[in-house]
Amino acid sequence: MVITIWKKNQVGYGETKTVACDFDLNDERYPTSICVTCKLALLERQKDGVFRRPLLPMPEFHKLDLRKTLRSGKPCTCLICSEARKKGHKKVFSGRGNSRVLSKDVVLKKKKCICATCLQEIGKGKKHYCHLSNIAHNVSDLVQAVPKNQKQQIVSKIIHEYVETNNQSSIGLATLGRPSRIAINPPPHAQKEIKFSYEKLSQFQKTTCLSNNKMELVTNFVRTCAGKKSVSSNFREKLREESKTLEPFYKCAELEFDVSDCKEKQKRKVIYADAESILEAVITHRQLIGSPKIKVMADGGQGFFKICLSVFQSEDETKVGRSVYSEGGKISKGFKFTGVKKILILCIVPEIQETFENLKLLFSVIKINNISFKFVSDLKVTLIVNGLQTASSTFPCPYCYVKLKHSVGNEASTLRTYGDIKLHYEKFCLFEKNRKYAKDCFSVVNHSIFDEEGDVSVLEKCFYTVATLRESPDYVYPAEPAPVRMPTTENLGRNRQEPE
Repeated sequence: MVITIWKKNQVGYGETKTVACDFDLNDERYPTSICVTCKLALLERQKDGVFRRPLLPMPEFHKLDLRKTLRSGKPCTCLICSEARKKGHKKVFSGRGNSRVLSKDVVLKKKKCICATCLQEIGKGKKHYCHLSNIAHNVSDLVQAVPKNQKQQIVSKIIHEYVETNNQSSIGLATLGRPSRIAINPPPHAQKEIKFSYEKLSQFQKTTCLSNNKMELVTNFVRTCAGKKSVSSNFREKLREESKTLEPFYKCAELEFDVSDCKEKQKRKVIYADAESILEAVITHRQLIGSPKIKVMADGGQGFFKICLSVFQSEDETKVGRSVYSEGGKISKGFKFTGVKKILILCIVPEIQETFENLKLLFSVIKINNISFKFVSDLKVTLIVNGLQTASSTFPCPYCYVKLKHSVGNEASTLRTYGDIKLHYEKFCLFEKNRKYAKDCFSVVNHSIFDEEGDVSVLEKCFYTVATLRESPDYVYPAEPAPVRMPTTENLGRNRQEPE
């Protein structure tokens, strides 16, 4: 046979005709066709005589060994080797060897005999209690053996046949006890939307004392769990707007005060509000009817001196009884107007002394005398605002004229009035405000900061608190002081009961 072979020389590719003497079409080692790559290269060569595609090197076909050689010298003609290379084989064990696995076609299925009455499988060695009541149990065992989808198809087919027979949208199935009701294709129930109103969230914030930033984190968590519509989209704007409701009423100024660490007066920033204007806004916002009670408190602590305002009705507006979940629990109750959550700050200033000049300046800035109020504070501030000396003076009580040495006992005394304080201050001015003559003026060294009528007693203006009693000098009160009997006439002072 003649074979055309193309070989590369120094000039290019040249055509050489060669006869392969050992070429045999019956020999499996020699190819009987040409590959696509060589075919394309030869076709291009025939067109223009140039090899544009390289020819692959020709293998030596006569040296190829396709089949294994047996010990007899003959090639192996079976297909065991090639099949074993494709599929592999199981690990060989010593001993009895691998157990034979039959295919599904080879496995012989035994026929089962089922009772026509109770549908139970019967056979040699199986107990058979034939009764109609056992049909449900036996059929259930048969259904449990089938796949999941076929099991559901069996149940749905039985139910639909029962519904078509009785023409009902819901059926009652018999059980060993109470019948169970099944609805067929019920309408989809719309999921109830959970919505939190702004009022409830605002009340929750006030109850838990959360800041606006932390409350926004709470609302973001609620939206994530209950949906975006659970909280109104403008909650943040309302929250910030409500927190700035009283902002127009407050002002900031720098005033000079007496401080403890310096003899000269120092400037301090004061945040204050006009008492009359903020009181009208609070009464309107809380919708208080009639003439509400107004309580003004002043005290220093934690580096600040504060003057606060509390507005409430004459009757206690809180509800008596346990809180129930249907009404919102404890959060729905709100806060008492007399509680700390409803107190408004009229004035706050950092690091000042509690002196008459400082308190006079603060009370004049907030214009406290433009409203009618009751004053509550400790004994020290109560003495200062009424123009009296300290609790260690000759007449230490802000309410009556009892002397320091007679402060322990049941000795009665006359109540102080604001008219008396004014007269005693005028007398003290005649002594050129020399404090060594203060005992002759019943310890009055300044005029009262409060503008009250002359017949109004200090006891009516300033609340008589347990804290004031415990701060009285040289007097020991029990842990729970006995109630104080109030005076009935002008000449009868307050009576104190001796401790038990």
